[in-house]
Amino acid sequence: MTKALKKELKRRSAIEPHIGHMKSDGKLRRNFLKHEIGCKLNAILCVIGHNLRFMAVVIVRSTARFKENLCNHLRRQTQPQVHNDGFQAHLFLA
Repeated sequence: MTKALKKELKRRSAIEPHIGHMKSDGKLRRNFLKHEIGCKLNAILCVIGHNLRFMAVVIVRSTARFKENLCNHLRRQTQPQVHNDGFQAHLFLA
């Protein structure tokens, strides 16, 4: 096997799981568009849909993580702080 062939096989094995997901989740089953350009457009639109679903998941997860971090930060800011002399100092947010 040549290096180029090995590289192509490795690339193909990395892409095949994505194609499987597009076939099952992305509706890459029946093509209703005509001619060769229709086949190409169907594949491109399916890939765009797959990428949009992936980006939506990333955005939702990062938003949830940001919200959790913000709430934790605000909780730490509003908790009473005990000083060495035994008195508590309260921080009130306006």
